[in-house]
Amino acid sequence: MSPFLLHTSLGFMYYCGKDATAEQISNVLFLPNRRNKIPEVFMNRLNSLVGSTEHILKNVSMLCLKHDCKIKDIYRKIASECFGVDICNIDFEDKKGSAKEINNWIVVKTQKTIKDVIDETDITQHIRAILINAMYFQGQWRLEFPFGNTEKKYFFLENSEKILTLMMEVTDYFNYSENESLQAQFLEIPYEGNLINMTLVLPIVKNGLSALEDHLEAALCQSHCYQPVHVIIPKFKVQTTVEFIPMLRKMGISDAFKNKADFSQVGNDGKRLPINSVIQKTQLLVEENGTIMKPPSTAAFSKHEESSHILMPDGKLIAFLYFESLNQVTIIAVAKQNAEMEDS
Repeated sequence: MSPFLLHTSLGFMYYCGKDATAEQISNVLFLPNRRNKIPEVFMNRLNSLVGSTEHILKNVSMLCLKHDCKIKDIYRKIASECFGVDICNIDFEDKKGSAKEINNWIVVKTQKTIKDVIDETDITQHIRAILINAMYFQGQWRLEFPFGNTEKKYFFLENSEKILTLMMEVTDYFNYSENESLQAQFLEIPYEGNLINMTLVLPIVKNGLSALEDHLEAALCQSHCYQPVHVIIPKFKVQTTVEFIPMLRKMGISDAFKNKADFSQVGNDGKRLPINSVIQKTQLLVEENGTIMKPPSTAAFSKHEESSHILMPDGKLIAFLYFESLNQVTIIAVAKQNAEMEDS
C-alpha cells in the first residue's frame, strides 16, 4: 500500500472538511493548524516527487461523486493542482457502467498497468462519494542486477515446500545492517538519482515476519553501513487492494464516513457529503533493471566475505519504497511478501 498516497488524499479531505469532521482528520495526520497553508504544503511535496527526470511517479487519485453533487470550481482547481485529485460526477445508479467508467480512467492514468480497481458490487444503493487512489512508479536501479546472473533456482517456502523460480543476483556495495533486537537484516537499494530507495527488511529467524511487523517504526529508524554485499532476490510482483475506512475508523476518523460528515463548504448546494468508500490499489513489479509500481518476495543477502553464507529463512520480507529530501523521509509504498514470483 502507499501511505504517501493515502496521506495526500486525506489531506484534501481535511481541507474540504469543517468542525469535527476536519478536526478528526487533522488529529490523525498531525497537520498544521493553518488551514490556508495546507494546499501549498501538499503541492510542494507532490511536485518534489513527480518532478524528477530520474524516475516516473504519478499520483492517480479520483473523487467520484454522485451525478447530482455539484462542487465549487475553486475546490476542483485546488484538488487537481495541489493534491493530485481529479473530481468527477458518476451515475452510480448504473452500477456496471459507473464501475467501468472508473476503471477505464485508472487504466489510462496508470498507462495500462492497473486495472479493475472497483467492481460493480462495490457500488451500493445509497452511495454518494468514493475516493479512489492508485500510484504508478517506474524507477531504474542505480546498480542493476546483471541479466546474465538471473537463473532458475529452488526457493524454499514457509511450509518447507520448494519452487523453481528466477533469482536475480549481484555483488556490490550497498547500505546494509543487522539488528539483533529486531532479529532482522536490512538492505537499501538506491534508484537512479539517489532520491528514492527501496529498503528490504528480512527476518533472520524462521517465521519472524509477524514479530517484525509489530516494530515497523523501529525498522524505519535503522541506520546502515556502506559495505560489500552479495544479494540474491527473486523477480516478483506484489498486488494489494485495500479498503481503508475500517482502518481509519480505528485511528479516530469516523465522522467523514457518516451522514453527519461536514464537507458542505465544497458544494454549491451546501449539503453534507459523506465518503462511502476509500479504495487504494497498488502493484509492485521488481526486475533486474529496477521497479515498476503499478503502492518483494523472499530475498537473501549476506556480507560478501569468505566466511559468510546466504540467509534464506522463511520466504518473507517487508519492502519500503521511500523518498528522502531535505532531511525528510516520505514513505511512498510498503509491501510485504505474499508475492507472485516469476518463473519465466
